[in-house]
Amino acid sequence: MKGHESTANLGLSPQELELVYNSEWILMKNQIIQKAVALMGQLQESLQESLQGWHLPEEWLQPGAKISRGERYEGLPYVILDFPRFFSQQGVFACRSLFWWGHYFTCTLHLSGKFLIRYRPLLWANVEYLQQQDWWVSCSEEEWTHQVHESKDYRPLTYITPDAFWAFLQKRRFLKLVKTYPLREWSGFVAFAVENYSQLLSCLGMAPDNNHS
Repeated sequence: MKGHESTANLGLSPQELELVYNSEWILMKNQIIQKAVALMGQLQESLQESLQGWHLPEEWLQPGAKISRGERYEGLPYVILDFPRFFSQQGVFACRSLFWWGHYFTCTLHLSGKFLIRYRPLLWANVEYLQQQDWWVSCSEEEWTHQVHESKDYRPLTYITPDAFWAFLQKRRFLKLVKTYPLREWSGFVAFAVENYSQLLSCLGMAPDNNHS
């Protein structure tokens, strides 16, 4: 009986059977992922061009860009670009761009360790500007979650007063500032990401003229 029950549980629903016989949708899905990878490659090139002459530490640029992809972040496909990026035992600095199937794009500044310590004063000095630009901040102890609106891990930076932000920065072992971007506006994501990473890096004192424009 148990064997028959196990086999029955492996049966397909009418909707699943319909998908099994439809190869077109999986081919289209593969095509979309390929386009997402290409979009991240275009973003990397645009960022590299836009940041020419900026005061970025050489260690962030030496590893080059990294594009990774997978099928099962919360059960759904994704594509990630890390650029500029630096990951070590002493700390993390990364501009991480994410395509997440069925949800959104994200732009994230991820700092930890020596990089968070180094840039805490500049982040605090620019918190009101960052609040005006509608950044969200991770309040979670989980460093690698990307669910912005579906969980309590992130909240608008405006929820934290400038005075409280300094105390927040001092007790955090990592900082993640993030913005989401709708998938339906696919073609505008590169320009959106370049603009927003430029905002962040300018706040960290890396722009040629050290301003926010």
